[in-house]
Amino acid sequence: MWLGEAHPLCFDAEQVVAELVNNSVLHVPISGTRDWVRVHLGFGDDFIRLDVIDPGTDAPAERFVPGEPCGDEESGRGLQIASELSERWGTHVIERGHRVVWCDLKMPDERSTDDTSAGVSPEQAARRIAARYAEFREALSDMAAGAS
Repeated sequence: MWLGEAHPLCFDAEQVVAELVNNSVLHVPISGTRDWVRVHLGFGDDFIRLDVIDPGTDAPAERFVPGEPCGDEESGRGLQIASELSERWGTHVIERGHRVVWCDLKMPDERSTDDTSAGVSPEQAARRIAARYAEFREALSDMAAGAS
C-alpha cells in the first residue's frame, strides 16, 4: 500500500518525512558507514506510522525534543512540526547505534465533513487537504514573521 495524492494524510506525511530526513542529513556526521537514511511507512487500523532510520550519532536521545527557535532562526522547527502533525511520536536507538524517529499520523474520522466523507471524491478530498496544507504553511510563515 502506498500514499497517493488523494490519501487524506499524504501532505502531512510528506511534511513529516521531509522534516525528519532533513534532521538526519543535518545532524548525522557523514562517513563511510553514515551515508544513508531509510524511511518506512506502515499502516494501523486508524493511523499510519512513519519511521525514519539513520546511522545515529553519539548524542543521547534527550536531545530529541521539539525546540522553541527564535523567530529569525532559519532552522530548529522540524521536530516541532512533526510533533504538531502527529498524534504521537518518539525515538529510540536500535542495533549498531542506529536511531529511529517515528510518528503516528491519525486517520481523519470518516464522518468528518473536512475529509473523505461520503459523497466526496478523492480529488475533492485532495484539494481540501492541499488547502489545509497551504494554510498550515502560511501559519508557520506568519508565526516566524511575528516572532522576529
